[in-house]
Amino acid sequence: LPQKPLSIRFNSRYGDAPLNYPLFEGRENEVYHSFQLRNGGNDYNVAYFRDGLSVALAKGNMDLDYQEYQPCVVILNGTFHGIYEMRERIDEFYVAANHFVHQGNLDMLEDSLVVDQGDSKNYESLLQSIRTLDMTSDSAYQVLDATIDINEYINYIIHRVFVGYKIVDFNNRYWRY
Repeated sequence: LPQKPLSIRFNSRYGDAPLNYPLFEGRENEVYHSFQLRNGGNDYNVAYFRDGLSVALAKGNMDLDYQEYQPCVVILNGTFHGIYEMRERIDEFYVAANHFVHQGNLDMLEDSLVVDQGDSKNYESLLQSIRTLDMTSDSAYQVLDATIDINEYINYIIHRVFVGYKIVDFNNRYWRY
């Protein structure tokens, strides 16, 4: 695609880190270690605003994590590069800032058990339980209820179906404190 997505990261090797600035009106957080400039992704050159719209639909209406969204114009070295979506980057700092936990005590995984931080042992145990338990029983439900936020998971599935998110096997993040 002509527009490339950019991941902006603040590293003390290159100057002040993190950035102390309120990037997103919808967040109390004013400290950012990184953020993303998205090019519309799968919606590039079609409607372009669907990701932002899907955030607006969920925000304040569902118990659901979301990346805050802000449209912006990108100019690099005096050259106009187009309209982008400024988004929070989902990482340990995002979880810490939005869930008030310490980023060093997280297990964070993404697609197909790729470990970003911590380990996957608890998630693999959960998957094994789902494979072996009778998921129609109350006891299986109790295991799941003690392990995951069921309401948020249900909202996640409802949201993905409602907005027509077709690539369900990609761009998934899992975390546990």
